[in-house]
Amino acid sequence: MEEYVKQLIEDIKEAALLAPEQVVFSTKEEEFIAQITEAENTPPVSSEKLMGLMYLQFPPSERLTIEQMMAINEAIEEMFQAFKIFIELPDAVPVTLRYELIRDLFKEEFHIMKGLNCHLDFCSGDCPPCAIADYCPINIENKKKGLI
Repeated sequence: MEEYVKQLIEDIKEAALLAPEQVVFSTKEEEFIAQITEAENTPPVSSEKLMGLMYLQFPPSERLTIEQMMAINEAIEEMFQAFKIFIELPDAVPVTLRYELIRDLFKEEFHIMKGLNCHLDFCSGDCPPCAIADYCPINIENKKKGLI
């Protein structure tokens, strides 16, 4: 499995090279509005089409060591940043859960808007069934206050 993980990380690093170039927004109002409108109307796209990576390439956490999951997570997060996708999970989220949450992103489509950032915080706003509720500072604070 170690060789597979090394190759997967190389594939992830290569996928980062597919990230679109930075967009320079116009200082002219009409052109700027046209650029923003184009970005907002960009259709969602699969990870396979966008990055050349598919969910099936990522082994389930049970088949990996903690170190392998950490290395894959780090490579994915760096690649996502190249695409202006930022993963925002509390530091307290265990490595295995973090890996599975990030891995599941490859089942989703991404709405990449040229020149704009995309932030993934895994928050649905509904704390009780949330996968990261036990690690979420807001949920923990609400429990302390007796709000949940």
